[in-house]
Amino acid sequence: IEAAQEQLEIDSAAAMTSLREKRATVDDALALQAKLSDTLQGGSKQMEKILNKRSLLEQKQADCTRKIRELGPLPSASNRFQNLKLSESIKMLERVNKDLAQYTTVNKKAVDQFRQFTDQLEKLELKKNELIAAATEIRGLMKALEAKKIDSIKRTFKGVSRHFKQIFSELVPAGSGALVMQRPTTSAADENIDKYTGIAVKVSFSSAEQQNMDTLSGSGGQKTLVALALIFAIQAADPAPFYLFDEIDSALDDTYRNSVAKFVKEKSKTTQFITSTFREELVRAGDMFFLISLVEGVSKMKKVSIKRALRVMKQKLGAEAGTTAEVEEEGEEEEEEEGASQAEEKTDEEDEEENRRRRKRRRTRDQGEEEEGEEEKEE
Repeated sequence: IEAAQEQLEIDSAAAMTSLREKRATVDDALALQAKLSDTLQGGSKQMEKILNKRSLLEQKQADCTRKIRELGPLPSASNRFQNLKLSESIKMLERVNKDLAQYTTVNKKAVDQFRQFTDQLEKLELKKNELIAAATEIRGLMKALEAKKIDSIKRTFKGVSRHFKQIFSELVPAGSGALVMQRPTTSAADENIDKYTGIAVKVSFSSAEQQNMDTLSGSGGQKTLVALALIFAIQAADPAPFYLFDEIDSALDDTYRNSVAKFVKEKSKTTQFITSTFREELVRAGDMFFLISLVEGVSKMKKVSIKRALRVMKQKLGAEAGTTAEVEEEGEEEEEEEGASQAEEKTDEEDEEENRRRRKRRRTRDQGEEEEGEEEKEE
């Protein structure tokens, strides 16, 4: 037992020695860990400083790059400064700044103004190109319209010329007429419409050679007939719904009045003609007749028969000739016509009165229906 107890004490002392050694080792490890932690913390702070410094340097580099870009493209001579040492570049920069300090009246806004004017120049160049393109398109359109205008003028002139020749032959069977384009030159092969100066009217009332209107020594009736032929030719080339003429036959001879009346009668199948006249030729060619009279300073229009219209014509011609003879067939026929006209007027008045009464009854009925509808809605 004593031997075992001694051995146990010996083992316990050895274990305590070993424990103290291991505790010392742990304390050394903890001290080393604390030292490494301090070193790592110091390295982190140093790394943070380096990163901040790097960020500042990158920002300065970006600012320098921006300023260089704002200055515009660098000249080709700048390549010789790339291989210089930093100290040499700094000395050269100081020398240049010293030289620049001698100039006190330098426009410091020159760079900004240059940049502004450069932008304006680019905008103006762009606008100029747009205007040039638009001008090109407009010139092309003008050429196309000019070509259409020339074709339209030629086509219209050919149509009017053909109709004038035909219509003049109908009005004057023994004569002939034509429309001719006038040119300042004698070249007949030039088809440019700008080379024409006008249109000449050449007519002949007999088998003789045609003459221009400005040299025609004819009567006023002949000139009027030429003008009517031209109007009818334009009407045939470009028809209109109706035509209004005012005493177109006043200066014409009897033969020409008959020709014009016959022509108007023929063309009135497709076109309406409204004509004022004091000659019986156009009256005989008409379909409806209206008498215009002045009563107490007011013009009044009245529909009459052809007989009444012809009688008024004869009375007018007789008054112009200074005769006092009465026109034949004036007595009973005139009274009968006046009676018939009065009866027609009375019938028209009665019809108008009946129409007014009908409209009044219709309005009354419509109002009653509306009132009934409103009452039903209210209910």
